Amino acid sequence: MKKRITKILLLLVLYLAGGALLPFLFQPKPDEAFRSAFHAENFYSQGEACVDRAGIVETNQEALDIRLSMIEEARERIVLSTFDIRPGGSCTDIFSALYAAAGRGVQVQIYVDGLYGAIHMKRDPMFYAVGSLPNVEIRFYNIPNPLLPWTINGRMHDKYLMIDDRWLLWGGGGEKI
Repeated sequence: MKKRITKILLLLVLYLAGGALLPFLFQPKPDEAFRSAFHAENFYSQGEACVDRAGIVETNQEALDIRLSMIEEARERIVLSTFDIRPGGSCTDIFSALYAAAGRGVQVQIYVDGLYGAIHMKRDPMFYAVGSLPNVEIRFYNIPNPLLPWTINGRMHDKYLMIDDRWLLWGGGGEKI
């Protein structure tokens, strides 16, 4: 009986470990058509014709202020992607601004890592209030399922705010939104 339980536990551990690791060992490589069509120099420009600009945001407060300003300026579309989201603090400010933007008719798309979204968002009325608006879409990326171990390591770690397909704040600060 003991050997049988040991074998079952060993098979379960192998299933979980193999399922969590093997799918990520074999990532597809770009095909030749993509490689031949992609040229890094197409992303650079010189002179006054270039409208692309970049800056560095140094503090969490500055990042929050810029996010809120960007959301307020949005006219058509907002895309927010985040890894870790928790109620309170800056998150309340951002979701209040998203709620107001949706009320102005702006299309809002929110993408959250499935683990943190499921833990922190599922029971909070603030997220339900924003998500219930007709032009707001909230999606969780890959909610982990212990019976499907390949979902455990499949995490989304993107952190960006895109406004009207024109403005982008990329990266996250020390404070969770």
